[in-house]
Amino acid sequence: MTATLEVRDLRTHFFTRAGVVRAVDGVSFAVDRGKVLGLVGESGSGKTVTGFSIMGLVDPPGRIVGGRILFKGRDLAELSEEEMRDLRGNRIAMIFQDPMMTLNPVLRIDTQMVETVQAHAKVSRTEALKRRLGDAIRYPLFVLGAAGCVLLFFVTFVLPQFASVLQDFGAKVDPVVLAFLNLSTLLRDNSDAVLAVVAAAIAAIWLLLRRQRVRRAISNVLTRLPVVRQVMMFYRTALFCRNLGVLLASGVTLTTTLRILIDMMSTAGSTAIWIDAAERIRHGAKLSDALSDTQAMPAMAVRMLRLGDETGQLPMLAGRVAEFYEAKLQRTLDRVVGIAGPAAIILISIVVGGLIVSVMTALMSVSQIVG
Repeated sequence: MTATLEVRDLRTHFFTRAGVVRAVDGVSFAVDRGKVLGLVGESGSGKTVTGFSIMGLVDPPGRIVGGRILFKGRDLAELSEEEMRDLRGNRIAMIFQDPMMTLNPVLRIDTQMVETVQAHAKVSRTEALKRRLGDAIRYPLFVLGAAGCVLLFFVTFVLPQFASVLQDFGAKVDPVVLAFLNLSTLLRDNSDAVLAVVAAAIAAIWLLLRRQRVRRAISNVLTRLPVVRQVMMFYRTALFCRNLGVLLASGVTLTTTLRILIDMMSTAGSTAIWIDAAERIRHGAKLSDALSDTQAMPAMAVRMLRLGDETGQLPMLAGRVAEFYEAKLQRTLDRVVGIAGPAAIILISIVVGGLIVSVMTALMSVSQIVG
């Protein structure tokens, strides 16, 4: 059976003014699929240079002077730089020791990660933007779900331990705590029915979300919320302008481009405003005027597209507008994610902490009665 990675007599030398440094001199090893191999050696023994040689990242004055690097039968040492680019980060990768030295400090980390996805997964900028939006939403939802589970555990398993004591001694309980105690008792006494209802609700929600009409209706409702409305405005603007520029630059007529964009924009909410804009253009209106009348995009984006209409540089300026709002969307998402997660944790902590304080206060009153 052929090894996934096989290194045979690898020799990588550095040709300096002081002489030749044989950093790697006659290294051989093989790694099978699913196996782990560790290279052990003192500092300067050539471990990192071996990894760099395999990845094709040895810079002058160093170079591979001999040996073979076989990855699934292909000799990496004989591949061109372009062929290695297709492999690096896609089929074979290296985790560097120091991110400060290996990541570009001028660019955002997410930009560099998205660039890798686009290069190897054949994902368009639009698809990468969708993934970025989905990832940003997923984290707050996860935190809210986890915090909700903590609250549910407290109500279901912790509060009942105190309920009987408080009721037997007739302790005065805060109305909010009393409501949670009643809820806890209800959940414990009807656990089978509650689980059945929850399972049925999850199944019903899953079936409903499979319907595009339902997803679109939910999206329309969510986009009316203050923060979400701004985020979706940036997202729609970036999505529209990115694809507008690509299609027009490819020679597609404006009316055909708008018909295509209407279908694309259905994933970002209602298409009514885009259909209205397309109708206005079909009846002779300029693109910028139609978008301005329907308020489909921010005023600044409309002004930039109007400038593109007037100068004949609409594809280029549409791309610039898309880049601007993609960056603006990312900054907004960073702020939302940075606030939503901690806010959910603080909220649940306040609720649980308040319940604990109220219960302990009631228990103290019981102890005073007993005393």
